[in-house]
Amino acid sequence: MARTLPKTLTVVWRALRHGVILAASARVRLTAEDRQRLETIEREITAAATRPAADEAAIVYAYISENVLGRRRLAEKALQVVAAESILDRFRPRRVVVDGVRNAPPRAHVELAVPRGIAVDYYWHSPQVPLIEKVDAIGADPRMTPMVGRNLSWGPINDHWLDASGSDQPRVRVGSALSDRYRMKRVARPDRIKNVLMLQYTPNVTDLRGINCNMYGSFVDGIRMLKEIGVTDVCFKLHPGPERWEKEQFEEIAADFGLACRILKREPFHECMAWADIVIGPVQSGAMFEALAAGKPYYALLLAPHSMDTRFYGDYPLYPSLAKVIDALREKRADDGGKLLDDLYSRSEFPSGAGRFWEVLDADFQ
Repeated sequence: MARTLPKTLTVVWRALRHGVILAASARVRLTAEDRQRLETIEREITAAATRPAADEAAIVYAYISENVLGRRRLAEKALQVVAAESILDRFRPRRVVVDGVRNAPPRAHVELAVPRGIAVDYYWHSPQVPLIEKVDAIGADPRMTPMVGRNLSWGPINDHWLDASGSDQPRVRVGSALSDRYRMKRVARPDRIKNVLMLQYTPNVTDLRGINCNMYGSFVDGIRMLKEIGVTDVCFKLHPGPERWEKEQFEEIAADFGLACRILKREPFHECMAWADIVIGPVQSGAMFEALAAGKPYYALLLAPHSMDTRFYGDYPLYPSLAKVIDALREKRADDGGKLLDDLYSRSEFPSGAGRFWEVLDADFQ
């Protein structure tokens, strides 16, 4: 699917040269029958959500009423389903590979593929793995028939996550396509740290115990503590995503508390890393693996309260407070993360993660 792929001449030429069809989502409309069915769905869900319920169910009903119901919301989801249906019927694939089974676009393809007899593979989206979740589509919920026929595993950490979540679907280890860019030259840690890149601490969106106040406390305390040990330049990097925290908000906080630091948001992460001697940031961020792969020492924060399962990180050091990070810096402790990267991406097992992925898929068509 080419919905978000930039259509540069280079990308289009490479796709054509390798026999890849860039399939855009079809422009579709809802029929009168579709809209009538939506009205029925909304009416039935509204009736169910307004019944008297125990506390847990009442919370679920309230969430559905606030975030799911509504003619416009339902119509948007319905359009995604119709578009997915159009793609499957037009191209008639023998296998569908998705990197998500919860958000609407890939879920629509999965649910439509199964009754059409199309095989479905699940491939990890990102290493946001510390939570054990019972995902129905991959066979982890005994109340539901799994829709994914095969899990394409990145490596030992992915396997552990699948085992812990209860998924018993067949799996094949393919490594990660990302591993091809994670074979960089190691960079020696400088004896004296001058430049520190500190990443915004935010709880994982599915970590119900995580609290946002840690984000503000770690910002203020972190800048102060780094200055106290002689760090001369600190850059604080916000998550670059839209509709999130704005740079101006943290600039106001820095001014109120007299914090001397630069605050960044949309600057390219690789440029920020190139500048930094070390990186301090949350363990629940893909930036951690980007930094380790670039050879930068990454001091991973995991602040209480949280519901993360730290076993997924093996013996890689996780710091429960900024004070512990400062102790590690004073003692010049740093882990290069080599074993963690191998366990996550299978770098040593497969010379090319992308090559291994296509090798497995090609075998299905022999």
